[in-house]
Amino acid sequence: MIRFIIVLSCFIQFSFSDTIVINNDFEKTLYKSTKKVFSTPENLSIKSVQKKVFSNTKKSNFAKTPNYIWTKFNLVNNTNRNKELFFRNLRPGIDYIDVYIIKNKRVLDSFFLGDLIPYNEKRVLSRKSIFSFNFEKNSSYEIYIKYQSIGAVTNQWEIFTPHNFFRVETIESMIWGIIYGIFISLMIYNSILYFMTKNSAFLFYVLSTLFSGLYLLTLNGVIYQLDLGINLYLVTISTWYFAYLYIIFILLFIVKFFNERKNSRLYRLVRSLILFQIFSLSLLSIG
Repeated sequence: MIRFIIVLSCFIQFSFSDTIVINNDFEKTLYKSTKKVFSTPENLSIKSVQKKVFSNTKKSNFAKTPNYIWTKFNLVNNTNRNKELFFRNLRPGIDYIDVYIIKNKRVLDSFFLGDLIPYNEKRVLSRKSIFSFNFEKNSSYEIYIKYQSIGAVTNQWEIFTPHNFFRVETIESMIWGIIYGIFISLMIYNSILYFMTKNSAFLFYVLSTLFSGLYLLTLNGVIYQLDLGINLYLVTISTWYFAYLYIIFILLFIVKFFNERKNSRLYRLVRSLILFQIFSLSLLSIG
């Protein structure tokens, strides 16, 4: 009977596409199926948006747009105790995310998240956008979220209890530490080979590994989490420069490592690809 009740509660939680139901056994979930979306070129206040009519959609990911994207969903704390929850957006790299917690048409709290928000204004420093709130027992809330970004955005949020949140964050930090330990080891090893052999192929490999690592650092929000004091807009824009530079140096490594003749097909193909990457990089700089 208890197992049946647990299964039924999980079914109810995921049946309501725009409602999250928190029960006693709640630990974590991925919320991704909002139906309520409103897009506008105007930077409206939360009071104005509450009066707007939201359209229905099955999308949880939205392509690049100059508009502000608003979504909303309901959360019900169905337990007999207050419940603190952590919300973490699934996609790093979103520029601005404004979150409003509303109960009985009144804004209880607001959170200003995103990669371009200064570090000292973030309540939780992480590579992703995170907020937490203590939801009162047997209460219903509306959550309005506004997105603005030069890239794509997602309305998918991971929701955790405090214990699960800190466990996941710790494990992910350890994994990223291992990944970048491997990157650094490869760079040191190939740097030694370069100084020993004077073969530029190893230098190109070091540079390709460097820019590949920097690309992953910025794309996955690790640079933001490190709080290095670098201009945040510059970090965002440099992501694509790192990607192009990685491709250019890995192509140079291929040509040099295999010692291709200038009249070979592989050499001509790689040269064309390098020229294309340089052209694309120039367009990115102009744009």
